[in-house]
Amino acid sequence: MISTKGLLLLLLFLGVNANVPNMYSKEANGILPEYTINLDLPPEERWAHIMPQYSETIMEVINTAYDELPWVFSRTIKYLAKKYFEEIPEDMGEYGREMIGISEATNIDLYEVVLYNIFYEVFSLCTSVVVESKHHDTIIHARNLDFGVLMEGIVPLLKKITIDVKFIKNGTVIYRAHTFAGFVGIFTGMKPYKYSITINQRFALNGGFLGIMKWFRTKTPNWNSLIVRDLLEGDYDYEYVIHKLSTAELVAPIYYIVGGLGNNDGSLITRDRYYNLNPVYLNTTKYVFQTNHDHWIEPFYFDDRTTDGKKFLDNNNYTIENIEIMLGTKPTLNRITIFSSIMIPKLDYMHGYIQNCIEPCHSINFF
Repeated sequence: MISTKGLLLLLLFLGVNANVPNMYSKEANGILPEYTINLDLPPEERWAHIMPQYSETIMEVINTAYDELPWVFSRTIKYLAKKYFEEIPEDMGEYGREMIGISEATNIDLYEVVLYNIFYEVFSLCTSVVVESKHHDTIIHARNLDFGVLMEGIVPLLKKITIDVKFIKNGTVIYRAHTFAGFVGIFTGMKPYKYSITINQRFALNGGFLGIMKWFRTKTPNWNSLIVRDLLEGDYDYEYVIHKLSTAELVAPIYYIVGGLGNNDGSLITRDRYYNLNPVYLNTTKYVFQTNHDHWIEPFYFDDRTTDGKKFLDNNNYTIENIEIMLGTKPTLNRITIFSSIMIPKLDYMHGYIQNCIEPCHSINFF
């Protein structure tokens, strides 16, 4: 006999509309390899069973980024990283100790492991959406993670190191994440039967490099992806998560998108380093949809993933399969899309898969 959870998942898959866009193309995308990280182990040992098989590819990611970024920018980053970044783990508690363990397991210099982690704080692009299936009072939270502006050569490499991780404590799964091997923060995570959180990059003049410099001076700003991991690891409720992400001082401007269990528990938190700007809550709108521009301005001319995404949501039922179609439709799906995730905290459902955009494919380009 099918369980109540299984029946609800089946119902959430059903109801596919005929409004499938011509730009949608689904091929056999790869399911993410699964691992567990045991939080009962010393932090230096937690990633040891995962990292050796990914060490060469991670080094390729770092070297490709160096090669493809503008020369002055690339050399400046490398110089600063080599001079200062090995100090960072000393002031990051268990997360810093995890980075030290990752460095030891991969034989990659510690400053490059730290750079590999910090880079995602200021360079990722994404699409996130939160909807509520009204018939079933269930939140569906989905995202595409895009990475590789100015350095598209790292896109196939990142696909090779994308993993599904269960974080366990005392034998119990505390939270889950879709992430890159060796990245200790979380951009896409879910706490079963509680909430889900995704991060999208936000561009602002008061940006991440200023925040990083302040962190070196004062250690007060929170790293954007580490505060997410803190919230997933703790025993909090949806309202506390919204409050914390709205008020904490951050290293960089960011968008936090949060999904809950039901009853319109969905939020878009638009952050500069100090304040929450024009929040959006699901009880005031049909859905939450966020890419990488502020929701109160027009989409960027060079990157409009918003118009088609919202049009799709306006014309289709909110089912898992329809959301998969939206994530796989150009330009939401683009040349630097790495993976897609769908999360339903109420059902402890988290599914991720590698995306492959079939040419001709949109490239997000600022220049």
